[in-house]
Amino acid sequence: MPRRSTKGPLEIDGPATASSSPSISRTASQTRSTTTTTDPLSMSGSIRRSAEVQTDSIGLQQDFSFLTRPEIYHPLPEDDIPPPFLTASSAPPLGTTPIELLQKGQYRHAAVQSAQILTSQPSPSPAEIFTLIYIRLISLIHLSLFPLAATESKALSDTTSAIYLDPETRQNILPWHLRVLLVRLQSVGYGDPRRGVVGYWDLGRDARARLLSLKEKDGEEETKGRKMWKRRLRDLGLRAAEGLKDMGDLEGAVRHLRTLAASSNNERGDTDLQARLALLYIQLGDVGSARRCFPSDEQPSGVNGQILSALCAMADGDYDEAVKKWQSLLDSDTYSGQEKPIITQNLAVSLLHVGELDRACSMLESLTDGAETEAFHALTFNLATLYELCAGERAVGKKRELVETVAKGTGQSGLVMRNADFKL
Repeated sequence: MPRRSTKGPLEIDGPATASSSPSISRTASQTRSTTTTTDPLSMSGSIRRSAEVQTDSIGLQQDFSFLTRPEIYHPLPEDDIPPPFLTASSAPPLGTTPIELLQKGQYRHAAVQSAQILTSQPSPSPAEIFTLIYIRLISLIHLSLFPLAATESKALSDTTSAIYLDPETRQNILPWHLRVLLVRLQSVGYGDPRRGVVGYWDLGRDARARLLSLKEKDGEEETKGRKMWKRRLRDLGLRAAEGLKDMGDLEGAVRHLRTLAASSNNERGDTDLQARLALLYIQLGDVGSARRCFPSDEQPSGVNGQILSALCAMADGDYDEAVKKWQSLLDSDTYSGQEKPIITQNLAVSLLHVGELDRACSMLESLTDGAETEAFHALTFNLATLYELCAGERAVGKKRELVETVAKGTGQSGLVMRNADFKL
């Protein structure tokens, strides 16, 4: 009698493809419209597009009005927002949908409008409710309001309960991206890190069951489905490792990552996941394993490999070598526009560690006018730190000038930053 497979639910073989997430086409002043699915955010936070599919039939038999109660959604704080952002932030055009606001980086407007639609009459459909909740929560996270997002996520309670199951198929009707997000948020909201690891394990068991149900089918849609569920399993495996790290179980996270790498049959086809795996190793202090995630330490192939090689040099404390690697990347023009600010910032941090503070400061200042990229927390925080090191008593004035510059450069996009982003 052949031996049955004993793989854990988070182990998976083979390459993967991206999954989809729903979007919403309703604005605060509208009643309802057709709901479609796109992938608004990947793990890295980038915007992607996917094929549109109808989701209006999701969970029509269930009553989810308990998720539209106004007391669930809290007002967003304004007392910690620098005044220039309150005056520069332009209101979005009429008819702009929450998903469009999310894609444009107008997270505050997206969070507010999502809550308005959720609590308006007539009540949104179940599919719209789930999409709006996702937009609301992910926008709060981008606004550095993670504790508030964790609190609001508790309104959904146990996402494995019967109310979230299709009466006929008994499958969970919550969108996958929302289920994954809720695992992390609810573990923080309930103050139980173990809840997060168990949640990823439960999702992995569900994903593996869905994958096995497609094993014996050979159609084009089934092939795409298998790739999608394999991708999701790999993603859950990496998230579970992060959950173990959050619990302080670093040895368990390392063992889990090694098991995950072994289950992939040493394939390197998915460079995004390899990069995430390497970053987790760096965070765990295992730089050697991080380097083995890309082909060669001396001449790593591709932008991902070169970036990880530079990060490994920083993790080893070899900042002179890190400066050379970051500068080489910056001069090569092989990176995308989205990667340039990250490369520039890491070069500036490396320059700080070798004592070139003025050069580091000027490099970060070149990114703050909004001409090429919008400012972000790490950029403004690091530049504020440099002002404290270089400007002495003039540091506060320099920070306030930085606030004015960033607010002026981001006024059209609606980006709002907080005092903590500028160490004020």
